[in-house]
Amino acid sequence: MSEHCDACGRIEGPWHRTISRHTTSEGEIRYTRCLCGSVAVRLVPVPEPAAAAVLARTGPDAAVAGLLRGD
Repeated sequence: MSEHCDACGRIEGPWHRTISRHTTSEGEIRYTRCLCGSVAVRLVPVPEPAAAAVLARTGPDAAVAGLLRGD
C-alpha cells in the first residue's frame, strides 16, 4: 500500500481522517479521507493469535451438571 495520497501525493499523517471502519474476518477495513478530499479504502490485516486462552469460564447449568454426573 502507498504511504502517499494517490490524488495529491501528501504523505499520510494525522490529517488523514478515518471516516469509517469495519471489522471483517480478514482484518479491519478503514476508510480515510485526505485533506484534498480523496477517500482511501484499506484492509489492515489482523495478526493470527499464537494461541487462544480461556479468560473466564462459567459452570454448567443444573440440568447439564446432572447429565454429566449420570443423574
